[in-house]
Amino acid sequence: MNMWKHIFLTALMGAVVASPVAAQSEQTWSFSGIDRIDLEGTSGDLEIRLADGNELELRLEQNVNPDGAFRGEVEQRGSTLRIREEWGRGRNRGSVRWMLAVPASARPTIAMDTASGDVEAESLNARFEIDTASGGFVLRGGGVLTGSGISTASGDIELSNVTVGDDVDMRTASGDIDFDGVTGGRGFEFKTSSGDVTVRNSTGIVEARSASGNVDIYASEFSGASSFSAASGNVTVELAAIPAQELELSSSSGNVELTAGFGSDFTLVMSKRQDRGRIRSPFAFTSEETYERNGQTYDRKTVIRGSGGPEIHLSTASGNVEVREGR
Repeated sequence: MNMWKHIFLTALMGAVVASPVAAQSEQTWSFSGIDRIDLEGTSGDLEIRLADGNELELRLEQNVNPDGAFRGEVEQRGSTLRIREEWGRGRNRGSVRWMLAVPASARPTIAMDTASGDVEAESLNARFEIDTASGGFVLRGGGVLTGSGISTASGDIELSNVTVGDDVDMRTASGDIDFDGVTGGRGFEFKTSSGDVTVRNSTGIVEARSASGNVDIYASEFSGASSFSAASGNVTVELAAIPAQELELSSSSGNVELTAGFGSDFTLVMSKRQDRGRIRSPFAFTSEETYERNGQTYDRKTVIRGSGGPEIHLSTASGNVEVREGR
């Protein structure tokens, strides 16, 4: 078995370099002064938790065959920790897992570019730059800082009890998005092409879209202008109260349903294609009209109460529109 380690210290560069690690092994490092972690890999998973002390701790666990097929490189350059995975040619089997322990006071940027690695973090506040083909992203507790971007082709995105900053973008092509107890900042946008979106017990300002999946919002309350849309799925929203600003729900070929506490001051605009579906509302209509769009005739029914604000728009091309009063 070829098993070797080589650590090269260069004082002038402030770098720590770890050479290849053999199969079925574990290796650990400690670092200070790190504010960015950059992982470029193939299939290694990344797990992140809070450290007990003030140093950043890194552990690599690998179980790879044949021996010598995997090489993990770790290097500190200034305040950046760089992690690289290199796999040999031929048939390689096994698993690789990187584990980070980050000081509680740290607010690092975590960048990851990988083919199939998952990211799972707990109680972490960080700016994320994640791009993975089939890996998922899970964060339980902590925060996603302003300007973060998370993208996966077929993995799921899950957040629970997380605060999200402004201008954050999350997207997956065929995975699901599941949020519970999330507070969203201004410009928080998330979307999936063919997966479902589920949001529970959440607040803030959000924009959610799904191309062919359903969008379900439960027991949530939004403080600013928010929108939820699906191309061929259903949009179902249950709110304790309508937001103080505009709310838009739409679907191209699915049903749109809203249950909320409306109060006495709002405008409700509901529309659908004239030859498809129905519009149901517990409120008497203030006005009813038809209009043309893309060669099709649509029905529009409006309810105005009080001074007429905020505006709530519900629309579908070929499904039903239904409004219910919450308790």
